[in-house]
Amino acid sequence: MNEYNHIDVRPFGANAGAEVRGIDITSPLEKEVVREIKTAWQAHLVLLFRDQNLEPQQHMTFAQYFGEPQKAGFVPTLKEFPFIRHQEFNKNPGEKISKIGGVNLLWHHDDSFWKVPSKGSILHGIDVPDVGGDTLFVSMIAAYDALSSEMKSMVDNLTCYHDLTFFIQDTIIEEMGMQALERIKKENPPVEHPLVVVQPKTGKKALYVDEMHVSKIKGMHPEESKCLLEFLSQHTSKPEFQCRIRWSNNTVIMWDNLCVKHRGVHDFGTAHREMQRIALVGEHSPKAP
Repeated sequence: MNEYNHIDVRPFGANAGAEVRGIDITSPLEKEVVREIKTAWQAHLVLLFRDQNLEPQQHMTFAQYFGEPQKAGFVPTLKEFPFIRHQEFNKNPGEKISKIGGVNLLWHHDDSFWKVPSKGSILHGIDVPDVGGDTLFVSMIAAYDALSSEMKSMVDNLTCYHDLTFFIQDTIIEEMGMQALERIKKENPPVEHPLVVVQPKTGKKALYVDEMHVSKIKGMHPEESKCLLEFLSQHTSKPEFQCRIRWSNNTVIMWDNLCVKHRGVHDFGTAHREMQRIALVGEHSPKAP
């Protein structure tokens, strides 16, 4: 039976990713259309919409169908729209991307260093390179399902520390100073999350671990923790679990932040790249099985 009567959903990955056609998300949407998009989002985790010339207010309106926009914290935003995060590479010719500015180039779940991370994001490509600059996504549900039963029984009961400064501590000191690091650490202390979480709508299990924020597995010897985290990094980064988005101007992507990790690819040289993103407030802390 066809689940979709108002939208055309075309999967482009076996484990994650589908393009949604046949709708204009710059216009108000009927309840049934929103319901079908939610169904597709739940099933495919990453949704792609092409040729959507979103103005900031339209971006806000579309996001609010799926949740409450989240405050941006210290991330740059649009002046008139403080919930819309603004990212721009190569605005000025020859500028160097700092380690802080380039954190999106490492696998991560957004805001996992918060007790209640964002549940998803809606990202709009304003001006993107003609070549390069793809975004990669991994279904952490598929990655979990591919583990052996013995490994599942181990990771089901583990907890990780998620730390905002884990990957960029030295660069914060270099670019902002020690006082800034101490302030950021005080304002964002490490939090604990289960290594395996449950998607609240489907009950499916997913790995919740990434290279940017997870500093250690609770209760393990540091060498044990490092070894297991390295294995999980390699395992979850396999192309079999991925989908890859090729950007064009006015492409919009939304993804499930709990069950998907993602990263950008900086292979576009000095080309200009400008994006705007709205994160959605999480409904609760990630839950263990």
